[in-house]
Amino acid sequence: MTPFIFSDIEGSRAFLYGEEAKHCKKVMRKRAGEDILGIDGKGKMYRARIKALDKHQIELEIHGEKFDWGEKPQYIRLLVSPLHKPDRFEWLLEKSVELGGQTYGQNWIAHSPPGTDHARGPETIVAQPLA
Repeated sequence: MTPFIFSDIEGSRAFLYGEEAKHCKKVMRKRAGEDILGIDGKGKMYRARIKALDKHQIELEIHGEKFDWGEKPQYIRLLVSPLHKPDRFEWLLEKSVELGGQTYGQNWIAHSPPGTDHARGPETIVAQPLA
């Protein structure tokens, strides 16, 4: 089961917004009452049940959590300059996470390739399930 990125975790409630909600509803075809996995990007994994689906958000009820679920015994840091094609840079980040990378550094310079989205790095890393 692929984990989603939970937003606004409040006690036993959490929400999915934007692209995560759209992916859950339209691509994964999840419905109210189904269970999903989610992460908060801080080392916790949650098991939750879908309570309500709205046009722009999904309300979830958390019924289980696991701490430090993705920690690895080694520490891998990726330091890279942006590649010419932004999608190749995202692919590199995704593969580094799959191989155990936990942090990354960006070397942004005045002549970075046009169209490079500086904010996509953390989002790309958090979205990748760890093996």
